[in-house]
Amino acid sequence: HGGVHALLSVLKEHPLSPEEVLDIHLTIDPVHLRVLEPYETKYRPGTLGAAKFSMPFCLALALYYGNVRLDMFTEENLHNEKLLRLARKVTWELRPGGADGLGDDHIRLRLCTTRAVFEKEIFKTPGSPDMPLSALQLEEKFLDCSRFFPHGISAEQAGSVQKTLERAEAIPDMGEFIGSAFS
Repeated sequence: HGGVHALLSVLKEHPLSPEEVLDIHLTIDPVHLRVLEPYETKYRPGTLGAAKFSMPFCLALALYYGNVRLDMFTEENLHNEKLLRLARKVTWELRPGGADGLGDDHIRLRLCTTRAVFEKEIFKTPGSPDMPLSALQLEEKFLDCSRFFPHGISAEQAGSVQKTLERAEAIPDMGEFIGSAFS
């Protein structure tokens, strides 16, 4: 989520504790509504899947833990009242005039704290076509995700798959690769 990227950028420059945060306000384009509405499922997601597509919950994770990783989407966190209170601090408004044509990643974040107000506006999110991940970031993300494969995969297998994927453009039949890599 672009909001997570903006929040983590602010926290990197201004380390804050969750207790210092009074409000996280977003100015968004309509495309972001899918991760902010309906209120009931975005501010108190009922499933782990719903939590991954909830900007308020993901912002709460980022603020509480200083990052967002798959292993943070747990039943325990889903019911963690501290996280849910942080999620409720997220407010938003549509950008005046609607979408500005600057892309789906354009978002403005205003973080009100007991110390100061911090603002961050972003136009690109890491992992998007306009801001691709570095080889190291991509490897770390793949290895993190591979720990959650339904049938399990060893670190060695994950490394092998990741190395093969680095040359994905040269693989004539991805279906054959996927079948052999994960069987």
